[in-house]
Amino acid sequence: AATSTDVTVTVNGVQPGTIAGSQSVCAGTIPTAFTSSVNSTGTGAITYQWESKVSGGSWTTIDNATSATYSPDVATVETSYRRVAYSTIDNSICTTYSNEIIVTIASDCNFIAVKTVADNGNDGNEINNKAESNENLTYSITIDNNYDRDIVVNISDVIPANTTFVSVQNGGVHSAGTITWDDVTVLKGGSTTVTFVVKVTENLTGIANIVNTAVVSSPGLATQNPNVTIPTNSNPDFTFDKTVADASGDGKAQSGEVLTYTITVNNTGDVDLMNGSILDVIPANTTLVAGSITGGGTQTGNNINWSIDLPFGDSKSVTFQVTVTADLTGVTNIRNIATVGDQDTPPVDIPTENSPSHSSVKTV
Repeated sequence: AATSTDVTVTVNGVQPGTIAGSQSVCAGTIPTAFTSSVNSTGTGAITYQWESKVSGGSWTTIDNATSATYSPDVATVETSYRRVAYSTIDNSICTTYSNEIIVTIASDCNFIAVKTVADNGNDGNEINNKAESNENLTYSITIDNNYDRDIVVNISDVIPANTTFVSVQNGGVHSAGTITWDDVTVLKGGSTTVTFVVKVTENLTGIANIVNTAVVSSPGLATQNPNVTIPTNSNPDFTFDKTVADASGDGKAQSGEVLTYTITVNNTGDVDLMNGSILDVIPANTTLVAGSITGGGTQTGNNINWSIDLPFGDSKSVTFQVTVTADLTGVTNIRNIATVGDQDTPPVDIPTENSPSHSSVKTV
């Protein structure tokens, strides 16, 4: 009789299981680790190998990625992942592939740097969103982090032209006109604000605006340059004074005496005063002393006119002389008023002193 031999056939089967972890992240972020929703099963010993591919590319194996789960590296471009499962019996290997998961790069990731300025209204200045002479300005730089991770930024700011440094907050350092904040951490989804204070220059001549720009940078991210402009609010102003001195020094105007008039204008505003005007009418009961007008004044009839330029903080005096009339009958004082710009000086009066005299001749 024939003998039979039992033959055992083992079928090497393998099921892929499922993986999870599709997500959208910001460029430069490490995605959350991929998990194994259902582990692979099979007849033989199960081993794994993770693979990846970028859009339009081919699947490639990932070095040292042989667990049921996988923690990917930093994401820079959209990438697909899958897990390969192997069932091994002796020299028989069966292969199967899991579902595909995708890490996409979010398009709304950024940080936003915004700069603002506030006038402080110090030194009697008004809070009016304008920069005034000697007023403090407070600058604020706010960084909003829309990334899905904490970021570290560096901030630098050259203090604005026509200002001087006063103070800096939030750990900033001032050196040679530049303020820096190094390694500032802005939490995921959070914001951070840094501030500093400067003082506006006294002289605002020719300065219409004060402009300031900061530089905010972070490794691997686009540098931003937030800026802000604040208009200036200048205050042209001046004071003036007028005096008279008589030649004898007794404070009285006498017949034939020379009187010297002096008009002084002071620039008390915060800008240069250009093309200012002074007008003086030669006083009644006097005549102009030839060649006595100083400061570039000119005579037209009874009027004397000056055009003056007064730089910031400067003052200027102009003079002229007159001779008191010989006949002071009925004249009790000599009055003079000048006009500076569109403002009249207070009247300057000097009393007269009559010296009646007569002579007589007797004949026989």
